[in-house]
Amino acid sequence: MDGTICDYKGAYEAEVSESNPYPQSRLGFFTDLSIFDGAKEAILELDGNPAYKVWFLTRPSYMNLHCYSEKAQWVENHFGQDWVSRLILCPEKSLVGRSERDILIDDNGDDGQPEFIGTWTQYTGQDWDSYTEWVVCKCWCDDGVYTDIEGFEQLCSR
Repeated sequence: MDGTICDYKGAYEAEVSESNPYPQSRLGFFTDLSIFDGAKEAILELDGNPAYKVWFLTRPSYMNLHCYSEKAQWVENHFGQDWVSRLILCPEKSLVGRSERDILIDDNGDDGQPEFIGTWTQYTGQDWDSYTEWVVCKCWCDDGVYTDIEGFEQLCSR
């Protein structure tokens, strides 16, 4: 979530200082994060495709125990109450994922992402409006493996 669909880095850099070395510990820090342009639309489009079920996987901040509820509030504010049930907070992302069919989009590899059982696509500031060009997708079916969005769409249109 942080740094992938919402601007953690921008908020952190705007507040960090010698007198405030941990701005993420401020009450409301996570609730106030802005969403990246196009992220909501891309997530809703992905979730609208029958080949996907989108979940939010995010690492909790050890510097702000309120982040658990703040991240849930952020999801509700931007996606609605029904999406809060799709929020997973886990400090080690390799623990989440049930099959190699799962896809993780995340910004760094410090929390188990390289060991994630499925496919990890590293988000490095790509434009969400063109996510079909950079999200690494795989879909297993009787006909083989599709590795792009169009393959999913062809499969789902059968």
